[in-house]
Order: sequence, then C-alpha cells, then structure tokens
Amino acid sequence: MELRSGNSDEGNILFVEDGRNSGIRFVSGTMVRHAFPAHLHRSACFGVIAGGEAVLEISGGERLLRAGDRYAIPAMRSHALRPIGGGWFSHRVFGTDPGRCREIARRLRHVIGTELPGEWPDGFADAERAASAIPSAFREILAVFESEPEREWRLHELASQFGMQPASFSRAFSREVGMPVTQYLLLAKVWKSVRMLEEGAAIPDAAFDAGFADQSHLCRVFHRYMGVAPSVFRRNLLRPDGLTAVRD
Repeated sequence: MELRSGNSDEGNILFVEDGRNSGIRFVSGTMVRHAFPAHLHRSACFGVIAGGEAVLEISGGERLLRAGDRYAIPAMRSHALRPIGGGWFSHRVFGTDPGRCREIARRLRHVIGTELPGEWPDGFADAERAASAIPSAFREILAVFESEPEREWRLHELASQFGMQPASFSRAFSREVGMPVTQYLLLAKVWKSVRMLEEGAAIPDAAFDAGFADQSHLCRVFHRYMGVAPSVFRRNLLRPDGLTAVRD
C-alpha cells in the first residue's frame, strides 16, 4: 500500500492507494478547516472523525460528528462536510465500489483505526443500493455529463429530452440528484481533471481538456471540491518517496 501526503492551507491531507486493487482510496485529513460543498461520487465512503467537530449534511438533514464518530456516505448520495464555526476536524475515510464495501472494510480496518465492518449509520446494504435512488433517466444524464464535461451544455436542450420547460427540469434535477445542474457540471469537470492529473497531465492541459475557462478557474473550483490546489494534488501523486513529512 502506497502512502502520499502533503500540506495545504487547511492542514494535512494524506492519500493512500492500494496499487494491487484499483478503485480503493484512503484519505486522511488533519486539522482540516475547509468546508466541502455539496457533491457526490460513485464510490461508497466510510469514515471516522479522529478529532475536532464537523457537520455532515446528507439526505436533507445534518449530523454533528465528534471524535470517534463514524459515518457512511452511499454512492451517488449528495452530501457536504464542514468544520464547526471556523474550527477544524480530523478524519479518516476510504472509498470503494459499493459492492466491495465489506471486503475493503475488513482489509483497511487497521488504517481507519476502528473495527470494521460494523453497524454504520447508513449501513452497508444502503450503500450498495444507493445508486438506484436516482431515477434511471437522470443517471443516464449524469453519465453523459461525466463523459463530456467540457461540452457546452444547453439547459433547454436537456429539458426538451424530458418534455419539460427549463425551469421545471432544473427543479427536478436538483430534487433527484441533490444539487443544481450547473454545480454537477462543475463537479464533472473536477473529476475529469483529477483523472488527467493522475495520468500525469500538466495542470494547464487538465484545465483545457476538462472544459475550464483557464488554469485559474480550474484551481478555484478544484480547491473548492478537493480541499487542496491541483498543484498539491499532482505533487503528491508524483512523489517517488511515498510518505513525506508534513506539519501539524
């Protein structure tokens, strides 16, 4: 298992990937002061708060998380995570394909620092079923957005596919997906830029191919959703010496 770490203005963020099993990622954040806006991902995520306090917004409600609390985020479930009142939190979380939750939980319980699998707030079964909560027609649109985030999508064209007016379509999308169309498109651009950086692309190339206006636009949006600048993310990925020293 390979460890990569680096500094950000929010604190320390540690990436851990298992090269023998693609699709597994562990992320540890220490003294994180960043507020992650509403987003979703295709992996199911399970985490532990190691210190501080945070608020998890999910399924239309809020949950206060303190040290020792565990949380589960099913795949394709919109959620947001933020520290309390300008403070900080420390967490350990891993994500994987929903169908592999139990297997990966057993293998990574020593990394998470608590006994897994166990009775998580949303449960493993819920995590495995979560993708079906979004209607199939909307899931198809999400997949198209993810495949072509750089395309200039027109709201009236999307709405016409559903026989709806743009305003009605926007409301339905926000209700079913958990965020506005424009926000999901930005998130899809971030995902594409992440894939490109992981493949070794330069930041300007990732910005252009993912459909951002320029590199500065990528940096602003990337930091909003990932908690670190793309340069920090890319530097961590490219370091040959594994775990590096970081400040608290």
